[in-house]
Amino acid sequence: MNEPRALRLPIAASLFQPALPDRRLPRWARRGHPVVQRQLGFFWKIMTPDFRLTWQVYVFQVVLIAISVLIPAIFTLLLPVIVVPVMLLPFAFYAYGEALYRIGAAAAASVAEDQRARRLDLLRTTPLPLREILLAKGAAAVWRQVESLDLLLVVTAFLSLPMVLILNTQVMQLDEVGGARLLMIVGLTASLLRIVVEPPMIAALGVLMGSVSRDRIPAMLATGALGFAYFVMINLLRLAPLSLEARLVVEVALPLVLPPLITLFCLWLAERALGRE
Repeated sequence: MNEPRALRLPIAASLFQPALPDRRLPRWARRGHPVVQRQLGFFWKIMTPDFRLTWQVYVFQVVLIAISVLIPAIFTLLLPVIVVPVMLLPFAFYAYGEALYRIGAAAAASVAEDQRARRLDLLRTTPLPLREILLAKGAAAVWRQVESLDLLLVVTAFLSLPMVLILNTQVMQLDEVGGARLLMIVGLTASLLRIVVEPPMIAALGVLMGSVSRDRIPAMLATGALGFAYFVMINLLRLAPLSLEARLVVEVALPLVLPPLITLFCLWLAERALGRE
């Protein structure tokens, strides 16, 4: 008698890669989780992110910013180089937006289809809590785009410093106390962390839309529309004339604090919606 596919995959995974890097993740986020495996299918062999290059680029730019405190002219010398990264930004934004849409659409379609086929009811008869099932479905959607997100992290590390320089030219008068330099480092760090916290938010939004709809297309479209509205709102705030303190809130605090809160809220609503059925 043939073994079920859900049992064969963990054995094959252990032979292919004995020490899986994602073992450090929560159980629901690992590729070995049965729900994640089922959603990934043959994509379970996807490469795990390698943050070494991103970290090296980040450290190099932080060191460059620190050196500029002693040699302010260093940024003047680098200004001609800024033009090229700025020209690449539209392509990077498009690639990031596409990856986020695919994550949200995959999560929404997964939950909606499982509801329509009553597979979600079957999953709920297992010892797995509903919250863990929903988290695993969101994690699987993120795993499908993890290679693209890994590349986007590197691209963001390269492109963020020029953008931070441009956005913070208005506060360069703080150079004598290092305020502008500190703001650059904070902005650079925030731009990288956003790529870590925003994909799970979109996945959770997809899980919620799939939970309130049994049709995959409306769920996917609603996820894309709500995700687009969020990014329009968060970026419109940046265009307003703001004080330094308010700019720190808009540029750093909101983009890093809102996604985890929205993620938890969406999962809570999804549990409530499914619990009523």
